[in-house]
Amino acid sequence: MRATTSMSWMIGPALSFVVADQLGNDVVFKLAFGVALIWLNLWWWTAPRDAATRPQAATQPQAAGRALNPDMLTAIAFVFCLALAHSLTFSALPIFFVQEVGLPGFAPGAAFSLKTFVELFAIFSTPFLIARFGLRMSLIGTAQLAVVSILVLATVQSFPHMLLGAALEGFYFGLFSTLAISFIHSLSEERPAYATAMYWNTMMVTLVIAGPAAGLIAQIFDFQTVILTASSFAVASVIILASSSRRRRSKAF
Repeated sequence: MRATTSMSWMIGPALSFVVADQLGNDVVFKLAFGVALIWLNLWWWTAPRDAATRPQAATQPQAAGRALNPDMLTAIAFVFCLALAHSLTFSALPIFFVQEVGLPGFAPGAAFSLKTFVELFAIFSTPFLIARFGLRMSLIGTAQLAVVSILVLATVQSFPHMLLGAALEGFYFGLFSTLAISFIHSLSEERPAYATAMYWNTMMVTLVIAGPAAGLIAQIFDFQTVILTASSFAVASVIILASSSRRRRSKAF
């Protein structure tokens, strides 16, 4: 699912600009409407009608205990910090590349296509990482890679430098987006819908926050400062998950 989403992001924006340039802006919306009709037909004819599942029965105290699970709260805090780091970076990069670094106008599109392309390989590598290192250690490594990637992007000075940063960004975000939802589900196996809702709501909240926050920071300082601020949230995600893992090991002994 995640790989398909990344592939659509890789194709869609580039295709929309090509269509707009060759056929006009209005054709982009007509094309999108046609794709939506295809999706509607696929949904109607192929989506299973018995996909709902019943949650396992639990007493009210047990349900409340799971809702207040400290491991889940820590996982959500980790997802929030790293997702906010990515969202802030994503919001600031196009203007940073063009206005502050002086790269050509097509540079942000090239960076985005490369990012989503690399995401595909990162996503398909996650089963091997989980089998070799486990979810927690893989996520800690991913968060550390995010710190490095965001700092590389914050110091971009040339087009090749930008492509390197975009590739690193795609690799860490592909790993994060796939590992994180598996991690959240592992902490709430009895209620998969609850775990999915917690993960996606957290991701969406960061998108809502990132746009205004990036604009405010850039208004006071510049867009490079937005990206450096994002790196601090990535560092916070490393600290949150690493300290949580250390507490779990100490309890085990």
